[in-house]
Amino acid sequence: MFRLEDKNNARHIKQNLPSQFFPLPFADSFSFDHPLPPGDASLLSSIMSSPVSLPLCLASYNIYNTTSRYTTGRSELLSKTISSIPYDIMGLQEVALPEQLAWITSSTQKASSTQKDPLHEEEPLQSFPAPLKTSITDARDPTFKIDGNAFLLLPSAAWSPVPGSHEVLHLSPDRVVQKITLRHATENTTCVVANTHLHWCSDPLGLSTPADAVIRLDQLQSALEFVSSVSNPDANIIVLGDFNSYTVDHTEEKIQDVFSDHGFTSCFEEILGHNPVTVPTRLQAPTIIPESSIEQRADAIFFRPSRNHTIQVLSAQLEEGLSSTDGTLCASDHFALIANITITPKRP
Repeated sequence: MFRLEDKNNARHIKQNLPSQFFPLPFADSFSFDHPLPPGDASLLSSIMSSPVSLPLCLASYNIYNTTSRYTTGRSELLSKTISSIPYDIMGLQEVALPEQLAWITSSTQKASSTQKDPLHEEEPLQSFPAPLKTSITDARDPTFKIDGNAFLLLPSAAWSPVPGSHEVLHLSPDRVVQKITLRHATENTTCVVANTHLHWCSDPLGLSTPADAVIRLDQLQSALEFVSSVSNPDANIIVLGDFNSYTVDHTEEKIQDVFSDHGFTSCFEEILGHNPVTVPTRLQAPTIIPESSIEQRADAIFFRPSRNHTIQVLSAQLEEGLSSTDGTLCASDHFALIANITITPKRP
């Protein structure tokens, strides 16, 4: 008799066995109550010794703080959009702290419960704020207020944050990068996830210039050095966020090149062959300055596997968060980015 109760290994074996060998519906555990023929026993042994792919859903979302119709429909739509994304970890940018983050965490708690592992459905969402030293505000729009970034983590039986691993580096008084280490429950695998929002321009509601692009690249270099300085050299690394790639004269920025030089690959390039336009959405509001609402490939999700793992991107998609009743109302001026990956340990 053979019995297997580990959920990840059960799924792995079931997906790799030929249907005629195991013609039963998938379950998280299964058993063979009869001796296996030598050939089948060899096949099962081979599958069991092969690597187990560990799924991880990543999301990045610039939520556009509390400006532009936030109190007249956008906040509820934002909560609904975040709740619809089956993430394991989500990086938020442009968060008004602490009130907005507390509201998002509590309002998405119940709506997200169907995505949680049953063993963890009573556990609260976890949030890790990364406040700026100096908030970004603008007198022309009193509702515009950026206090920092944050991580959201759905309770999961598979991945959990390593206690004490959340760290923050201030790239400038009004820019920050945060990182946290996730550990898999059954495999000796860790993943460092970093979230950042790079410099835009001296005028928060204006347009970025080539001089601003230089500041961004310096901040990105510092952020990647910070992210790469992990205690575990075998950790996989994810970097996501709003990199604000744009210049008013359309000069090509080198952000993608910097990531490539550090060994990172874009999840969206893996699937689409390019990084998509992620801002603006169809959101319209009196506070949005038309000249500043320009197309940007601002947001992205990058990955770098450790020397002992491989990473495969299964899917990468955008979510606009468009209202079903108002074609001018969206959850944010940015699209949310979602990437499903698998991390596979290399076997000897």
